Amino acid sequence: MGKQPDMPDTVTSDLMSNFDHEIENHVAEELRARPNEICAVHAARDFCGYVWYNGSQFLEDVYIYGAFQKRFAANTPEKLMEKVNNEFGWE
Repeated sequence: MGKQPDMPDTVTSDLMSNFDHEIENHVAEELRARPNEICAVHAARDFCGYVWYNGSQFLEDVYIYGAFQKRFAANTPEKLMEKVNNEFGWE
């Protein structure tokens, strides 16, 4: 994977999934507690996203077949999921 240089190296677990459109709030809190240290997965059928908190916003880098596509930012995981899925699909 062509990881972006400012994305954290450590992946904890799944934050959100397009399978059931659920967000794991305990994972979001863990990201908030450790800004720029860890990231979590946004699992989807057609892409994979890596999410972290930078101290003020949640960021997500979207990858398709290991190639970086785009970075998104939002104040909440819910808003982030909406932005990403509106562009890359809800499945």
